Amino acid sequence: KIQKMPTKFFLVATVLAVLSANGHAQSISAEQPEDWTDWASVSVAWEHPSPNEETDWIAAFLSDWEATYISWHSLNESINWDPSDTSGSMSINLLNGRHPYEFRYYRNNDIIKTSNIIYPLGETPRQGHLSLVPGYSNQMRISWVNNISNDQIVYWGTDINNLEFNSISNDIITDTYTNLDFTTCMGIDEIEPLSESFANLSIHNNRCGYNCYDDPTSSQLFLDPGYLHSYIMNNLQSGIKYYYQYGTNNGMLSTGGGINSFIAPRQPGDMTSFTFLVTADAGIGAIPLEEQGSATHNDPPINGADQVYTAMINDPLTGEDELILLNGDISYARGWAWIWERYMYMIEPLTTQLPFMVSVGNHEVDTHENTLSLASGGDSGGECGVTTMKRFPYFNSLQEMWYSFNYGSVHYIILSSESPTSNQITFFNNDLATNFNRTLTPWLIVLLHRPLFGSGYLDELDLQLQSTWHHLFVDNNVDLVLTGHAHYYERICPVINNTACSTERDRPIYVIDGSAGAEFDPTTPTDPSPITEYKDFDDWGYSRITINNQIGLTWSHYHTNNEIVDEVTLPPMNWGQEGFDERENK
Repeated sequence: KIQKMPTKFFLVATVLAVLSANGHAQSISAEQPEDWTDWASVSVAWEHPSPNEETDWIAAFLSDWEATYISWHSLNESINWDPSDTSGSMSINLLNGRHPYEFRYYRNNDIIKTSNIIYPLGETPRQGHLSLVPGYSNQMRISWVNNISNDQIVYWGTDINNLEFNSISNDIITDTYTNLDFTTCMGIDEIEPLSESFANLSIHNNRCGYNCYDDPTSSQLFLDPGYLHSYIMNNLQSGIKYYYQYGTNNGMLSTGGGINSFIAPRQPGDMTSFTFLVTADAGIGAIPLEEQGSATHNDPPINGADQVYTAMINDPLTGEDELILLNGDISYARGWAWIWERYMYMIEPLTTQLPFMVSVGNHEVDTHENTLSLASGGDSGGECGVTTMKRFPYFNSLQEMWYSFNYGSVHYIILSSESPTSNQITFFNNDLATNFNRTLTPWLIVLLHRPLFGSGYLDELDLQLQSTWHHLFVDNNVDLVLTGHAHYYERICPVINNTACSTERDRPIYVIDGSAGAEFDPTTPTDPSPITEYKDFDDWGYSRITINNQIGLTWSHYHTNNEIVDEVTLPPMNWGQEGFDERENK
């Protein structure tokens, strides 16, 4: 499916393509990295009779993806190079995304020379992430990607030196997707991937503005995602530490032969204390307007998402956390497929230890053909939820991107702010009637991407969500409603009459936490409102919830220096039977 490195390749693949031009050589070549399983520093050498640092540049391309480059480099990045030199070499750091690379020497928009092809180890199992299996508290799913369609295996057990269980090959689910899946989801004619590069590649900043992120984008920039494998480990003993590996049978296993671990999920009714992480609007692919569709999109510099995930990994308390929730706007790929490769690699150190559960936001779902007219637009770059559903296989379908699960003493309901609410209201009511037992799970937490309340601007869809859901959340004694979408942090009081704070704990508190890395929005801070308890602009961060059934639910928000900047504890409640109207009119 994806071209693999020929066995006849040696360590150094310096097949020079040489062109005679007035007796001078023009060439570019690359050394083949050894054991290329993740990032590799690739040595690239070039030669030109009259190099020009103003017009000449080097591009790293995937050899089977023509639309645009992965990264670009000026000649002055060459090691110890002087403009009078007619040759140079540089090291380029590149990710193993399964696809082979080639390098091109450009003068303005013209290709002067193309290098040999170099090959990462595409069979490497990457992008590993755990997830819970909604409805089953004795299972854990592991998902990964490589370029091998079959003969995958998972080993697991409670003894790191004896992984006594292994998967049956037929039980491993393998999936993928194509550009046709995007247009089928949108109900429009197929859009073919670009067969030629952008015409203005040498403009290394804004090439197309927001037109770079619209319904055609995911198809035009389609990149084969490889084979998406997943397997469910069964009959786990709650609270026990399990070790596991995954990958190709009799071939390459995860993390270069290393062994990962996780804690088996807690059963409903387990009243033991535990903690978990919460974040939203991660945004590794979110870049400023002036760089839309630019060189920095596929090769983003260290940004907010990197800082937030690094902070969570470095947080000494993360070793005690038991899951991570991401409340929509996951990677900000918006149709730029390489960003999914970058993002899934970035989160792997966390998500191979903690189950990773997501909701969908506008940048996963919204297209101009969306059935929810107020959420129609090009925000997903034409992904239409396909990429998210395929990569996170706990969603039932593109028409049902909501779900619930129990974990210990908490019942979680994940809703979609990007989908019509009628079916979700039915789901919400049925779920509470059949899957929620307040004796076993005394805490009820709801996640959806867009805010229902806040001191910033609320658009028509936000207000519609507020009028649809708030009274249901109050009626059903929801403890906490987590939202994102706005790229800052704000904790809202228990809201009464939409504009004031209740003096009793008789309704949920709302939190907006969209601070996980996307560009700050709005760029100018807005004032708190009468329902604001705490507001924080211009600082990336993440949050943690501690469940202690003697003390309560403690919400803590952190900056990337791992310091708590806001914290509140909700005491346990014996909820009464009063409805929304009774509580509003107290």
